[in-house]
Amino acid sequence: MLLHDAARRAKTAGSDRSLQGISMTTFFFSGLREAFGRLTLHEQLSAPVRDVVNELAATPTADSLGFDGDDKPVRTRRVRERHPELDEKQLQLANQALDQIERRNEARRRFWVQLVVSLLVLGGAGGLLVLSQPNADMQKALFGLIGTVVGYWLR
Repeated sequence: MLLHDAARRAKTAGSDRSLQGISMTTFFFSGLREAFGRLTLHEQLSAPVRDVVNELAATPTADSLGFDGDDKPVRTRRVRERHPELDEKQLQLANQALDQIERRNEARRRFWVQLVVSLLVLGGAGGLLVLSQPNADMQKALFGLIGTVVGYWLR
């Protein structure tokens, strides 16, 4: 996904070199930074807006899971109902900070699911290679699984 986003940004910037000069390390660490990095927007908020964001981020609701497809109007209405003292700019900043928190939480969930699935596949394939005497075709398939997982993480 990061590779696709960088390609799109390079294309829209008018560069025909697309991804030249952008290293894979940049992609890997930008993904980790998104998942586990500091919330920069959160630090820039005023104290009352930060309190509102902390309160709403700490209380998960069904609409925060995105069942209705677009939960921003619902969240905006909920912030407005609970904190009518916020002006329009503060409301917008609170929504942006909540979006950033939601993106980070989603990236964390995605990372842990990818890691667990990868470890299960590697463990299963490695266990079958070590504990059984697979024939040549089975060995190829198991090494193919291991190579797929390693290739996925090195992409």
